[in-house]
Amino acid sequence: MHHEAASAQNFLAKFSKLTRAFLEASKETFIPLEKELEILNNYLFLEQVRFNQFFNFDIRLNETINPETILLPPMLIQPFVENAILHGVSQLNKKGNITISINMKEPNKMVCHVKD
Repeated sequence: MHHEAASAQNFLAKFSKLTRAFLEASKETFIPLEKELEILNNYLFLEQVRFNQFFNFDIRLNETINPETILLPPMLIQPFVENAILHGVSQLNKKGNITISINMKEPNKMVCHVKD
């Protein structure tokens, strides 16, 4: 029972952090990529729990990108990741994988690939 209590506590902490991040981000026109990635990590963790660890995820950020200096509209990537979960990996008969790759194409163009 102790392990279940710790898991529940961890889940609630992540959920609380995600909810706070959603609320804070919704007030902003732009947020740093670093914050967007933090939101995505928490969101994906919670979805893993929801789907009984039925998928793994990996977020790959090109090493030339400074996530503190790139600004983007809040929650820009999350709907694509949600779609990959709901219409991709959750429909599989085996454990799935979601990979999010972020690269810079040009000085002012960020490219994000969500693969399921």
